[in-house]
Amino acid sequence: MLWGGVGCSRMTNAVVISGSGLVPAATSRDVLDRLADFLRLNVNDGDASERTVQSYLTHVGQFTRWCWAEDIDPSQATPKDLAHFRRYLVDRRYTRSTINVKLSAVRRFYQAVTWYGLRQDNPAEGLRPPRDHTTRRDRLLERYLSPEEIDSLMELPNTDTPVGKRDLAMLAVLYYHALRVSEVAGLSLHDLKAGDPTTLHVVESKGHKSRVLVMTVKSLAFLKPWLAVRSQFIRDDDEPMFLSAKGGRRLTPQGVRWIVRQYLRAAGLYRDGMGPHAIRHAHASHAVANGADINALAAELGHASVQTTTVYVHVVDAVKQNPAEFL
Repeated sequence: MLWGGVGCSRMTNAVVISGSGLVPAATSRDVLDRLADFLRLNVNDGDASERTVQSYLTHVGQFTRWCWAEDIDPSQATPKDLAHFRRYLVDRRYTRSTINVKLSAVRRFYQAVTWYGLRQDNPAEGLRPPRDHTTRRDRLLERYLSPEEIDSLMELPNTDTPVGKRDLAMLAVLYYHALRVSEVAGLSLHDLKAGDPTTLHVVESKGHKSRVLVMTVKSLAFLKPWLAVRSQFIRDDDEPMFLSAKGGRRLTPQGVRWIVRQYLRAAGLYRDGMGPHAIRHAHASHAVANGADINALAAELGHASVQTTTVYVHVVDAVKQNPAEFL
């Protein structure tokens, strides 16, 4: 039995919170909205994006389905049960960062439960992801792309076609301006302001902040051919900068990620877990190697602290100051 006398023998949908307890999400859209409202009010100090809210709901759904598959009532789950869930995620070979996100969603779920007064404790409060003994520098080195590899990647799109022009423009924006994949997908035509200099307004995927980037002659040279043929794709009145080839709609982050990975594979550069973010890291590493100011780079990347950006100094040092090269 669930809280408030609501019973369910086996769950196939997410469990969400209602006034009478936890119920299957499929029974009422209203109860799903209540959990979403909690997330909007409490995640990221009340500034959570809809993408973040939906991501949390997806992870909570996975957790509750696991509970019922294991004959565990989520309302009665113990810290030991949650440790078993963590073990399940490890056995499924999720990365540490992905496990961290999923466990964070579970902690938020039980925070919502206590917020609604349905349980006094949060059994997930002390739950942490597995320890990672690999440093961030080493993780970046495993996915490091050299300038020559970036050049070979950007030679792949067939620019005799509109789709090839689009793909090359996306790769150029990713590399020359180090955008996150969701930021690329979120770009609209009005974000590009022609002038001297031409600027690009980017709404950050983290925290709804924004930053203005100065376009370069190189990046504009890659972008303009796409903009010249973009009208062949458009199907509505929206102004997305990058459009799907078939539907003419705004490319989703998943769509951008899929396209970039296809090019990485075609170039023989794909390694486990690589995607558009590897190109962002390449930008930062190459900029540092060529003498970019670390504070300016931090601002360009949208890092809240310059300390986050200093890892690229260590990446460059590992590449350029390899002790093995002195033997």
